Amino acid sequence: MRRLVLSAATAKAPEAGDNLWRPLVHTMPVLGSKELLRRAAGSLLFMLVARLGTFIPIPNVDLSALPDMQPWRNMNDMFSRSAGLPANLFELGVGPLINASWTLSGLTLIEQCGGRLHIKELMQGGWEGQSTLELYVKYMTVGYAALYGAQRAMTLVQAAIVPANFVWNTMWTLAAGAMVLSFIADHTEKWALGDGTSLLIASSIMSSHTQQLQGAVRVIEAAGPLAWWRVLTAVAGIVALVFAAAFLTHVERRHPLVYYKSRRFQVGAPGVGPGEGASSYLPMRIMPSGMQPLLMGSFAFHLLPSAVGMISPALASALVARAMSPAAMPWTFSGFVLLTEGLGVVASAPKLAHETAEWMTAVEAGIKGLSPGAETEAFLLQQQRLTRFWGCLAIAALAAASHLLDSACQSLLGAPLGCQSILLLAGFLLSVERQVLSLLQKQKLERMLNQAAKQLQEDTQRRQSLAEKRRSAQHVQISADSFRSVGPPIEINMLALPSPQRNCGGWAVRCEQPSDNHMHR
Repeated sequence: MRRLVLSAATAKAPEAGDNLWRPLVHTMPVLGSKELLRRAAGSLLFMLVARLGTFIPIPNVDLSALPDMQPWRNMNDMFSRSAGLPANLFELGVGPLINASWTLSGLTLIEQCGGRLHIKELMQGGWEGQSTLELYVKYMTVGYAALYGAQRAMTLVQAAIVPANFVWNTMWTLAAGAMVLSFIADHTEKWALGDGTSLLIASSIMSSHTQQLQGAVRVIEAAGPLAWWRVLTAVAGIVALVFAAAFLTHVERRHPLVYYKSRRFQVGAPGVGPGEGASSYLPMRIMPSGMQPLLMGSFAFHLLPSAVGMISPALASALVARAMSPAAMPWTFSGFVLLTEGLGVVASAPKLAHETAEWMTAVEAGIKGLSPGAETEAFLLQQQRLTRFWGCLAIAALAAASHLLDSACQSLLGAPLGCQSILLLAGFLLSVERQVLSLLQKQKLERMLNQAAKQLQEDTQRRQSLAEKRRSAQHVQISADSFRSVGPPIEINMLALPSPQRNCGGWAVRCEQPSDNHMHR
C-alpha cells in the first residue's frame, strides 16, 4: 500500500500545454512524432542552405561581362545547379558526387579492373566496408569537383576581374561548394527526410520549375484568353500523369512464404518442401526505386552530347540535332531510360536474389513447392528479372508520357509546363511518404509499448497489494494458532466468592492448570 501511495504522489500532473497539444496530435498525427518534426526541420534547413548558395557569386568574377552560357545554364536548371546567379558557389551541384558513385559502381562491372574484387568485398563487409566505400566516394568527389571546377573556371576567364591565379582559385572555390553539397547529401539520411541527392535535386527542380511556370504564364497571358477546356485538359493530363506514377510505384508481386517451425531443412536438398508454419509473403515491387531511374537517366542523357563531343564534335552536333529534337525526344529519351534501367537490373538482380535467398535460409523461410538453397535462388532471380522488366517498361512509358504531355501543353496553351520536372517532384514526394509512414508507424508502436508497460506496472502493483494483504491475513492466522498450540489447555473456574475477599463484582476467577489425569475432563 505504501508503494501505491508513493507512486501516486510522485506522478506528474498533466500540464496545460499538454491538454492543448493532445487534440492537435489526435487530429494531425504528424505533430506527435518528434523525430519526424526534427527531420522535416532538417530538410528545410538543408534546402535553404542549398538555395542560398546559388546566390553567392564566385569571387573575382564580373557577372555583367559573362558570355552567353545557355547550354551550361540548361544543365544548371535541371540537375541541382538551380536557377540563381550565372556564376555561383554551388554551380557544380551534386554532379561530382553522382559521377563518383557511378564510377565506383562501374568498376565492379569491369572484369579487368584490379580493384573489382576489393570493392565487392567491401560491399559485403558490413558497416566497416560501407564506411571505406564512402571514403572512396568522397575522394572521387573531390577529384571530379576539381576537374569540373577547372573546366568551368576556364570558361569564366574572360569575365575575371583580376586574371592572376584566377583558374586555380575559382577551381577550388567551386570544388568547396560541391563538397558542401556532398556533406549535405551524406547527412540527409540521419537528419532529414528522403535521399540526400534526391533532396538537393528536388530543391533545385522546384526553384527552376517555378521560374519555368512563371515564364509559361507570361506567354499564355500575352497570347490572349484561352478556352476553358484547354486549361482543363492540360491540368487533367498532369493529374493523370502523377496518379499513374503513384500507382506504378506501389504495384508489387507477392510470393507466399512458409516459415519452417517443426524441423530444419538442409539447404539445397532436392525434393524438400515447406512444412506447416506461419505464412506471409515476399513483396517484389516493379519500381522499387521510384522515379530515381528517370532522374539518373535524364542526367546521363543530357551529359551524353558533352561526352561524345570530347571524341567527335561533329558527331555530338548530329546527336543533338536528331536524337534531341522535339519530335524525336519522347522516343529517344524513353528508349535511353529503358536501356540504362535494364542494364542496371541485369547487373543487380543476381546479387539481390542471392541475398534474399540467404535471408530466407537464415529465418528458416521458404517458397511453397521449392526447396531452400539453389532452387529458391534461381526462382527469385527469374521473378526479379521478370518483375523489374515490367518496371523498366513502366518508367520508360512515364518518360515518354511526360514529353508527349509537354508537347500537348505546347499545342493547347502555347507553352510547355515542365511535366518531367513535375514527375520527378512527385517521385521525391512518394519516397518521402514511405519514410513518413514508417516514422508514424514507429510512433504508433512506441505508444502501444508505453501503454503495455503502464498496464504491466499497474498489474504488478495490484499483485503486490494483494500479496501484502495475504501476508497480513496469514500473520494473524499464525498468531491465533500459536496461542492454541502452546502448552496444555487451561481451565478457567468461575467461583462465587464473597465480595470482601475479591472486589470483582461478587465473582472471583481461579486459573489452574489441570494435571494429566484431568486433561480430558
